[in-house]
Amino acid sequence: CGDGLDALFPDLPLRKTGQGCWLRVGDVAALTDVVHNIQAQQPHQLGQLSIMYACLPDQHQDEAVLRASLKALRQQVRHLSSLTGFRLPVVLNCQFSGPETPWNIVRGGDALVCPIDDVPIPLHEWQLTAGHITALPVLSEAFTFIREILLDELSKTDRLCPPVHPFAVALRTGYPRGGNHSLWANWLHRRTCLQLPQTRGQSEASDRFPDVVLS
Repeated sequence: CGDGLDALFPDLPLRKTGQGCWLRVGDVAALTDVVHNIQAQQPHQLGQLSIMYACLPDQHQDEAVLRASLKALRQQVRHLSSLTGFRLPVVLNCQFSGPETPWNIVRGGDALVCPIDDVPIPLHEWQLTAGHITALPVLSEAFTFIREILLDELSKTDRLCPPVHPFAVALRTGYPRGGNHSLWANWLHRRTCLQLPQTRGQSEASDRFPDVVLS
């Protein structure tokens, strides 16, 4: 669920891989209904479910609206816990405009860079590889954006919405740049004075899925 689902699922609401499947839900509020249907029709699959929330900061202009969507996700996770009897794992999928990078997968304190058709390597080793230095300022700000906005909102707690601590965070840069006034463009310019060039290209659909988190 989340942003950019038409690009993620251009033809069918289901994408199969060797490790598992991605199923399009649509609006965050529909999560409970979808899981309820799976519980009724395929109860043996219930323990294999997780939630992926896709966030495209280049498509947002209002931080409050983004945070409201994250709060709605916390509400759905609470409903699903009551429905299933356990907490479904949550994965954040975040794509930012900037220099092209592979997927970065963060689980706990470990960060891996996952080049296509290659062995994942620790982030600190990838950073030392020639040619990657130009991507580091933008990639660093993408990590900070996730920590100070997305994870900050998900970790809040109140009477109706307990905190959500994602099982994994997947992020990459190289997404087509949005307008000059997008949340990400303003964040990047305010903190680094960087202004990225306008881009319109699209990566392959397979590249927009962090399939490695299924393994």
